[in-house]
Amino acid sequence: MLEWFYNPIVLVKSLQVTLQICNLAYVSTTTTSSFLQNINYLEYLFLTLFDIMIFGYAGNWIKEQSIRVGDAALRCSWHLCGGRFRRDLSIILANNVLPIKLTGGKFFILDYTKIIAIVQASFSFYTLLKNLS
Repeated sequence: MLEWFYNPIVLVKSLQVTLQICNLAYVSTTTTSSFLQNINYLEYLFLTLFDIMIFGYAGNWIKEQSIRVGDAALRCSWHLCGGRFRRDLSIILANNVLPIKLTGGKFFILDYTKIIAIVQASFSFYTLLKNLS
């Protein structure tokens, strides 16, 4: 349910942030602007990066917490409990073979490494745009 709801949002947000950083870098380097406008560009850059960092942090946190559920289930005193609890625990462990991952449109897994890749892609697009103009 979580993945179904968030994967289109994450995909659009990552594309939006990539284009925003590229556009911001291009505008700030090609136009002559005052000191206050440069401060505004820098502030907007930090806010854009913070925006995608929230999604990356959430994706990484969800992945880590889903791994911790399986670890906690294995560490409990399951051998002292009854048959129903053991059966429920085996269902939890079977569902926890693969950690839960937040993806962007089923194209990529959102975590900290993807945030770095988004920033690198936006500056690559900026370099391409700067060389074409």
